[in-house]
Parts: sequence; C-alpha cells; structure tokens
Amino acid sequence: MHDINLIRNSGGIFQEYVEKSFEVRVTVVGDAVFSAKIDSQSDEASKIDWRDGVVFGRVPVTSYALPRDIEDKCLEIVRKFDLHFGAIDLICTPEGEYVFLEINPNGQWLWVEELTHQPILQTMVRLLSKRA
Repeated sequence: MHDINLIRNSGGIFQEYVEKSFEVRVTVVGDAVFSAKIDSQSDEASKIDWRDGVVFGRVPVTSYALPRDIEDKCLEIVRKFDLHFGAIDLICTPEGEYVFLEINPNGQWLWVEELTHQPILQTMVRLLSKRA
C-alpha cells in the first residue's frame, strides 16, 4: 500500500480504479467526432496509465467507431460546456460499458492523427477558419 502521508501537504486528484478492456480518446472538433482505441491492456506497464506505452510504441492506437449513443453524449458534453473542442478520455469495461474519465478543453490531439490518420488537423483548420 502507498503511504498517503507523502502527499498530505499537496493537492491531488484521485479516481477509483475501473477494470478496462481498452480505453478511448475521443477528440471533438466542432460537430466532428474522432475516436481512437487505445489498447492499454496489451502492455503490462500501461494497464493503469497508457501514456508511456503510447509514447514508446508499446500500445496500439487505432481508429475506433464509438456506439452512436456514446458519440452523441460526447458531443453533448462539449456543447454543454459551450466548447468547440474537447479531448475526452473513456474506459470501455470488460462488460462493454463506457466510463467517462474527463474532458480537456485544451487536450493534445495531433498524436491521435499521426497514429490513426484521422483528419483532425484539417477539421480544426476548417473550424478555426469559419470562426475567424
């Protein structure tokens, strides 16, 4: 067990561990939704936090088709916060349930395009050109 006293004088965000089948990064740009499956459970070191596994190429990242209702909920939360962009992290449990982790209004997305070849940059340019 970790010693919680080591961080008692600093802020922290804690979340309950959720069993995963895989994880999904959803990038919403305007009305466009781009989803990427992060196969975090394929690498022992990335089962809890996939970031190093993706950076070092140990975890596959592929285009992913979200169920329509989950895609709609992602669009809805972006709109609810009056945003035009959002990077959303989800977990898909072994039972096929999607669990929302967070939305980042300034999240990284170019790595998703580089790994999945989804046209996120082109969509972002179109969005910004319309808003200028």
